[in-house]
Amino acid sequence: MASYQFGPFELDVDAHLLTRSEEPVPLKPKVFLLLRHLVENPGRLISREELMDRLWPHQAIPDSNLTQSIYELRQALGDKRGPGQYVETVARRGFRFRIETPHRSGGDGAVLAADGTRITSLAVMPFAPLPGGERDEVLEFGISDTLITGLSRIPGLRVRQPSALTDGATLQRDNLSCGRALGVEAVLDGSLHRDGDRLRATARLRRLADEVILWADKFDQPCSDIFALEDAICERVVAAIATTTPLQPSASLLEPRASDPQVHELYLKCRYYWHKWTPEAWLRAIECGTQAIARDPGHAAAHTWTGASYCTLGIAGLQAPREAFPRGAALIDRAIELNPRFGAAWECRGAIAHFFHWDFPSAEDCLRRAVELDPERVINRGLLAILLCITGRPDEGLRTVMRARELDPLSRVLNTGVGEVHFYRGELEQAAAAFERTLELDPFFVNARFLLGQVQVARGRHAEAVDTMRLAVGHCGVPPEASADLAYALAASGAHDQARAILHTLHDAAASRFVDPLGIALIHIGLGENDQALDWLDAAVEARSSTLIYIRAKANFDPLRGDPRFAALLRRIGI
Repeated sequence: MASYQFGPFELDVDAHLLTRSEEPVPLKPKVFLLLRHLVENPGRLISREELMDRLWPHQAIPDSNLTQSIYELRQALGDKRGPGQYVETVARRGFRFRIETPHRSGGDGAVLAADGTRITSLAVMPFAPLPGGERDEVLEFGISDTLITGLSRIPGLRVRQPSALTDGATLQRDNLSCGRALGVEAVLDGSLHRDGDRLRATARLRRLADEVILWADKFDQPCSDIFALEDAICERVVAAIATTTPLQPSASLLEPRASDPQVHELYLKCRYYWHKWTPEAWLRAIECGTQAIARDPGHAAAHTWTGASYCTLGIAGLQAPREAFPRGAALIDRAIELNPRFGAAWECRGAIAHFFHWDFPSAEDCLRRAVELDPERVINRGLLAILLCITGRPDEGLRTVMRARELDPLSRVLNTGVGEVHFYRGELEQAAAAFERTLELDPFFVNARFLLGQVQVARGRHAEAVDTMRLAVGHCGVPPEASADLAYALAASGAHDQARAILHTLHDAAASRFVDPLGIALIHIGLGENDQALDWLDAAVEARSSTLIYIRAKANFDPLRGDPRFAALLRRIGI
């Protein structure tokens, strides 16, 4: 005989047992027989007469007995009211088991939808821990990443992973809602649980139109064999939705996995921490990526995400750009040597040309190459949109970032990017709305909150700006007395003494660490000290302050626009 998996359930025919997440579900003998017949005929309309004959052959039994057995089965399966998640009633005709092909253990795992429909788009959701179980966020991230790579081999299948669910965002949304927001036809999700030296996982594929479970399975591997678990899930899901069309490699397959499980785990940690989008996480990403490269110098992806972490520290002004970017560039160049078709590496090279070298034509070439190689990684389009604005094409920039957000509407980075484009276009109300939308997705995303504070200053809402900046400072862990953004808002609001106190603290701190001159320039602008602001902007050019490239359009710098020194400074930057 066989056992069948559907959703969290397993029906063991030999043992005459139904379990849910390995816990027995009691069934009366006739109800068990009813479930078995339905499961063995998925998607087929079964008449009441056939079921009566199956359960009570050659017996004069009232039809109400079948109605009661259907009711008890639905109760056991936790079916909702209405058509039911599993057992569908077709009026005056019979019943249908709505999971279209339950996976049969011991088979090849292949599943084809009984109604002939094809899935052309799906979203891969992070695997969640079972209630009360030990969580391994890196492994959850790794399984999702491996599934995306494998599923992308299916021609004509669009595979999405909502970045907001893997980059540390705080979202209160269920997976079906996320899938609908992404505009896909199905979602793939599951659970992960460590039990001693075993890794146990469940996975399911659900169609959004009717919430039918198209496929489900469960997996059990030693903790030491993470590759086997990832591969088993990936292979069975691919088999479940692949048609007769042969699988082909795609750009997303060009990120080879390390043969050493320890290198693979270090790489996953590096990439995972980068997506957390905090200073501490970027430093942790560098640590893990450096260890992965030491063990496997030929791992292109580890080079890429370690380099990306250095670059992000430089962009955020947390390390001196003249130190951070060259370190990142060396790693990115090596990644491209190892794998010239790895889209994320080209995205990082474009960011370095954009933020550090101020070589905008080269940056655009690299970013367009990144989009070509990895069209599903929409963050590269967000960066391209900002570049288009900087280089005098704001309308194209807005179209580009809006299209990117349509592809990933839950992304904190892209929603912030929409706000940035509006900010650079002088559309302050729309910019504020976009930043507020980002903060609805994740109240702790400090980049959006700092930018919202700048927009509030530009709109003359100084008290709001101070409150916003204080909240952002609290979330990012920077002492309030060392925040240039807060000092700028305080200065603009008229609290000059408080702003000057922070300014003195930053001057003292510059003796022992990098302090971005651009931040000090902003404080002087808030204080109305334009000459000092221009002096510090000159220093920012020498330091290669990354966000200096935005000053042509940002309203914060309006008080300087009539000064010839400001025009000369723009020419030095190349904008």
